[in-house]
Amino acid sequence: MENHTNQLIVKGINEGLMLILPDGEWEVVCSDIKERINSQSTFFKGADVYIDVASRDLRVSEIADLRDLFGSFEIRMRGLLSFSEITQKNAKSLGLDISMPQKRIKKGKKPDALNPNEGSAFLVQKNVRSGIRIEKEESIVIVGDVNPGAEIISCGSVFVWGKIKGKITAGANGNEQAVVGALFIENSQISIAGIMRIFTKQSQNSNGSAPLILKIQNGEIVADNIKS
Repeated sequence: MENHTNQLIVKGINEGLMLILPDGEWEVVCSDIKERINSQSTFFKGADVYIDVASRDLRVSEIADLRDLFGSFEIRMRGLLSFSEITQKNAKSLGLDISMPQKRIKKGKKPDALNPNEGSAFLVQKNVRSGIRIEKEESIVIVGDVNPGAEIISCGSVFVWGKIKGKITAGANGNEQAVVGALFIENSQISIAGIMRIFTKQSQNSNGSAPLILKIQNGEIVADNIKS
């Protein structure tokens, strides 16, 4: 997800449009959305939209009103992205996606967790920007940051030699041996083999420059040597 400001941001994504809502009073934000759509009605008409509200807590009625607002302009609200568990729960109750849709990865042989001395990995040597989704069956190594609104999906492990502020899915085909590694993790949703954990504050390894390693243990995601 994006760092939020006092301005409504509209971005084109593969699935349609992403609206990143500004901070401020909810009534004012909704008024800004209506004004923006009115000024660009041809652009928005018939679009599928995903809404990023960051950590804002929204009631079911507020989400439903927002969906109805878009519907009045013939715009389909498909999903609501938020770090707030309250907002996620309420959005799901209305049948909305709470994460960006992803292609189904076929179940097959589970790749080994990434070992630097064995096998192969998909290497990305740059920051992964908002709206970008990388999906691979092999493990993924990123030399750079995973920015808010970016998504990484792997059947193996995911290592980020930088900061994770986006969404990471490792072990996408059920591989419980997969791990996620990063130098820093903040405001991120991490999933391993279908088990999810949300990080709302910056975390790093207590051993300074060493990466923080996330893995499944006793049915939940745990972090080795975490320092928050």
